[in-house]
Amino acid sequence: MKQNRLAPCALRGAIAILAAAALLSAAKAKAAPAVPTLVAGEGVVGYVKYASPAALSAKVQGYGQQVMPGKVPPDVLRPLFPGSGSWDTPEVLKAVDPAKCWTAFMLIDAGKFSWVGYVPLKAGSDSTLKGIPTMAVKADHLLVSSNPAALTKAEALDGEFRSINEEAPMADVRACLNMAPLESKIKETGPQLKALAGQAGLEAMNPFDRAAELGAVSLDIQLAREGAEFQLNAFPRAGTELAKLCDQPPAGAFPLAAFLPGAGAIRAIWRVQIPSQAAVYEPEGAMELMFPGKGPMSQAQIIKMKDVEKGSKQWVDEMTKQLSALGAKFEEAYTPNVRQSGGVSISKIDCAAALKKAMPAAKGPAPPAFNMAQMFAPPPVELAMTGNYILTAMGSEQMDAMIGKIQSNAVQAEPLAAQKVYPGTAQAYADIDLVKILQCMEPFLGMAAMAAGPPVKALDYSALKNLSAPPLCAMAEFSTGAVSFKLYIPLETAKAIASVGGNVAAANFEEADTRAKVSRAQSDMRSLATAIEAYFVDNNAYPAFTLNPKESIFPLQSGGKPVPTFRASPDPKKSLTLTTPIAYIARYPPDPFGQGKEQTYGYFSIEPPGWILFSPGPDGAYDGVWEVYDPLVPQPSAPLLAKAYDPTNGTVSGGDVFRCKQ
Repeated sequence: MKQNRLAPCALRGAIAILAAAALLSAAKAKAAPAVPTLVAGEGVVGYVKYASPAALSAKVQGYGQQVMPGKVPPDVLRPLFPGSGSWDTPEVLKAVDPAKCWTAFMLIDAGKFSWVGYVPLKAGSDSTLKGIPTMAVKADHLLVSSNPAALTKAEALDGEFRSINEEAPMADVRACLNMAPLESKIKETGPQLKALAGQAGLEAMNPFDRAAELGAVSLDIQLAREGAEFQLNAFPRAGTELAKLCDQPPAGAFPLAAFLPGAGAIRAIWRVQIPSQAAVYEPEGAMELMFPGKGPMSQAQIIKMKDVEKGSKQWVDEMTKQLSALGAKFEEAYTPNVRQSGGVSISKIDCAAALKKAMPAAKGPAPPAFNMAQMFAPPPVELAMTGNYILTAMGSEQMDAMIGKIQSNAVQAEPLAAQKVYPGTAQAYADIDLVKILQCMEPFLGMAAMAAGPPVKALDYSALKNLSAPPLCAMAEFSTGAVSFKLYIPLETAKAIASVGGNVAAANFEEADTRAKVSRAQSDMRSLATAIEAYFVDNNAYPAFTLNPKESIFPLQSGGKPVPTFRASPDPKKSLTLTTPIAYIARYPPDPFGQGKEQTYGYFSIEPPGWILFSPGPDGAYDGVWEVYDPLVPQPSAPLLAKAYDPTNGTVSGGDVFRCKQ
């Protein structure tokens, strides 16, 4: 009878490892993660460091073209870094120092998000720039912001921003989150969620307890030709349970991996000592999840124990408490001695059956917490003990395989792919075969695709069966002053998944590309509008337009008819344009919806003073907004709006993108 109680002590470990596997992420870098420098000012919660919007966009586009050739639009990240007002003018961007990194800081003020950017300048460039309400020009850098209030806060923290920009380590992208400003929100929300978890008997798994132990979190992303790499570092507060995890000895070998039944979709091995469980558990374990494609998922796990008696009692007490919170009994879930394998007694735990017997007798729907517990209750689990090993499995075949390997004293298993990608002494490794997981999920994905409609429903999920790609490789380190999770996604795996979702991704990229071009056109027109008004101040007239192709900066046509645009004087010595002899703007920006690389925007001016800039928009056809523009009426007028581009009519739809004098 004693052995029957000893068997079920590791189910909680399986849940913990599953959660850890979902969080594993990082780069191949060997250096210990530096404790992030964080602005201490009120409301500042984090920052992202990158090599400039253009450089980052080019890197992402290059990696995307490797994964999906010909389907990733240029400047794909431009919408993520929009100008505020008109700070991103050619004059400002020309003054930026390309050898230094930009840093974007996220702020919270009265519950609203805003941002501040730290932009290094070339030496002496500050004297050539004109400030605007959301830009502060310093001796060697700019502070740009989403609003004047954020800029005021940024100027007070300028020294700290400089320190972060110059000292923080650099990946393709580095992001950092300071948990301190969120502490009050965690304390406010945590007890409510913990109470809800308690109603379901899951209070021990409340993630807000762990979040309260964090001081900061950082994320690095690196993109390379052979794959994408991610690193997530969790920096604990001193004296917390999480902090005690960050002083683990090197792991060395993982002998328990040899006892796993086979090559599952997810294979994980670990040598991690949980401080609160040091008296009961050895820091050794291994787990495997199988996705057969038909039937339920199966799981196998083995953990080594120091004190099987104490471990058994601890597990039974916690399971009894969780089931009791829902009116269920441990005795209803636990069945001892259901069968034997190799002389080892095997018991069974069926939490779903116990919950079903505890179903509320009253008519009407069951409480939400009860339904949640039923939904997440694991399938029946077999449990066994042999020597100091506790075994759990969601299937007799897996249990018998583990017992057989233990009794035959199986040799060390082949190292995981993650151990080869990250050679060293990390405390945990995992291989995640995404293809096998997707194959198992194929029926559910098919149903979801049909429900989602086009273009998703056009996907052929049967192609998943023919894919072959390396697994995602993950590892975790607990000996660097932080808990560091690392994930490597091979390029082949990214290509394999993209080949299945290619038409959806292509459609999404097309939408993103169109939105980026609209944003670019609007930004260009803001810059042109500033230049046009500056020209008017100096000349008491707006720049001339023309319909004559021979007199235009770049001839425009619509249906074989000329379209008005900026006029270039035939006599260069008498030329008065936005670029010469005074450079109100460095160059005429090309229209992203134009018919050629150098084609600029349409332009029309009229007396009394007024002007309109326009682009044909996503459909590539001019709708004649200049023909209905009237500076004597408030703008935009109804006739003008009738010819304007409106994304609510479809991302690619008719209408011109325009900007006019109000």
